[in-house]
Amino acid sequence: MGLDPSESFRQLRPICIKLSKEPSPQNIKDLECKLRTVDATHLSQLVEYVLFPLKLALQSPNATNELQETAVGCMETLFTRACVSQLGTFEEIFSYLCMLLNSKDSGLGQVADIPEELKLAIVNCLSCLIQHTSLVVKGAFFSPHYLPVLGHAVSILLALAEKEKAKNLKLSALGCLVNLAFCSETKSEQDEDREALENAIKDSLSLTFTSFIPGISIALCRVITGDTKQGHAVIMQAVELRGDILSLVMNDKYNYNMPVKPAENEDVISQLFSFTTELNSVGELANENANISDSNPEEQDKIQSLKVNRTAHYGIAPVDTPSKLKIVMERMKIISVHPNWKVRLSLIKFCDKLLTNCLGSLQTCLSTMVVY
Repeated sequence: MGLDPSESFRQLRPICIKLSKEPSPQNIKDLECKLRTVDATHLSQLVEYVLFPLKLALQSPNATNELQETAVGCMETLFTRACVSQLGTFEEIFSYLCMLLNSKDSGLGQVADIPEELKLAIVNCLSCLIQHTSLVVKGAFFSPHYLPVLGHAVSILLALAEKEKAKNLKLSALGCLVNLAFCSETKSEQDEDREALENAIKDSLSLTFTSFIPGISIALCRVITGDTKQGHAVIMQAVELRGDILSLVMNDKYNYNMPVKPAENEDVISQLFSFTTELNSVGELANENANISDSNPEEQDKIQSLKVNRTAHYGIAPVDTPSKLKIVMERMKIISVHPNWKVRLSLIKFCDKLLTNCLGSLQTCLSTMVVY
């Protein structure tokens, strides 16, 4: 089919209208079935249209757990077949899914008291959203501009990985963190522009995730050294994720022993942010964030207070990040004698990754990793 989505629109329109008027699990399932048959290129142009009745269903005051789970599952099907190319759409759905996971009574970062099946559906949908969003939008969103939103997502996913009992839910939360930290992306050998953009995003993420390193390290350490009944797959994924994030943030290519100069990639991300917010015709919130320094100085100060600037002193007192990481690494020693050989192998790969990428910045931790 061509780029004209008219035919797909005509097929989806009556179902979307019906769902808007009568939000029910069956109507959502009917929409999901239709999403699997229409042309995928057309769906990418109709993402906002399809999301509208689904958002109405989720926000309905009488929405049951079944309806929410069905709606989120339908969203996942949409994101699987379509690419999200609007920053405002991505930010809105990303934030909304995180808030669905968050308890309304216990504050940010606390998991809501909802069925495990609904939690799993939301996490899987969140992962799918991240995976099927354009690199340009990711570049604009995975940056210090959205540090509070990213921090909330990281905290709620870590809480799920640490405190939930269901193995599949813990694995899904860890997998979502992998996608959020851009650890699952692979370099494209055939497209130099795509590879350059991916590297720019990773450099921006490395700076953003610097603020999250203490919390991530402690939470993942608790998962790694937690109850063996959670299964070796959970421990292995937590070890791998911790290695990926440390390698991302503490990589020697940032040369912590030298004064840090503004990176060219930071300019790339700033340009992406400006570009996507200018093109975004429906994301008013994104435009507000773009002008945050002018319209809301208090919010800008809050973001600045959350940022940890990576300087030549990042590895020296008073922050002394490597020494604090060494304490956490020493607690991981317990899995060096884990009865499952795959867990022991994951620890070896963890050390190899850090010794390869962070030998200079993590010299304090060298003896601990060698003892492993």
